[in-house]
Amino acid sequence: MQLAQGMEYFFSGFSLITRKGLKRFVFIPLVINILLFGSSLFFLYYWLVQGFDYL
Repeated sequence: MQLAQGMEYFFSGFSLITRKGLKRFVFIPLVINILLFGSSLFFLYYWLVQGFDYL
């Protein structure tokens, strides 16, 4: 029951993206999150590679 309701909310969220006023509230945080997670994964990988080379 909750899974179906969650999927319904997930897909209804996509209809909100097409609204004109909400695009900036969706895309700007999305871009910021992609940049933050991408850079943190890059630095984590770099740190782990150097750590394993040190061992």
